[in-house]
Amino acid sequence: MSELPGSTEVSHLGDFQSLMQQLNELKEATRVERSRINDCNLETLSQDVEPLPPSAPVLSMKCRRTLKCTEEVFHLAWSPDKIHMVTGGQGGFAVIWDAFLGQKEYLIQTTSPWVTACSYAPSTTMVVCGGLDSQCSVYKLDGYKENSGATVTISEPTKRLSSHEKYITHCIFLGSDQQILLPSPPHPCSDTVVQC
Repeated sequence: MSELPGSTEVSHLGDFQSLMQQLNELKEATRVERSRINDCNLETLSQDVEPLPPSAPVLSMKCRRTLKCTEEVFHLAWSPDKIHMVTGGQGGFAVIWDAFLGQKEYLIQTTSPWVTACSYAPSTTMVVCGGLDSQCSVYKLDGYKENSGATVTISEPTKRLSSHEKYITHCIFLGSDQQILLPSPPHPCSDTVVQC
């Protein structure tokens, strides 16, 4: 027996209508579940929380400087001297800033397209940078310039560490210029000794 023309389209239309009905039922069930869980708002919930006493310190933050960078910044670390900072991000550059003057002092060209981690050594004479290329590089700084205004470019690292399988998520010097902690997926962390 031959099928009538258009009968397959009618059966597909029935399947489509059935699926649309299931979709609408799921949407309604989701709406009901959300309203059941969302039984109060933050204001109502916080009414039972005691307010801070008047003697509690008030955190007052104020923007002191805006450091302008041409690329997106992904990570930053302050120097132990509390004046300088290193930033890393898109473009494969790490920048050493004089945060009080708002000036770039060093421009470090890394091999990674993204600098995902950077840190200062306790002596402030070195920085370590890691990124998406699974390498961590240590760069020596030639001392801070006294308001010369010129930016020094560094492209060759003092030491390159490339024992990671995946990108570097963080790097930090551990109390001396000789030890660096390098967490990277899938290993939670590995303590790498650096001799510089």
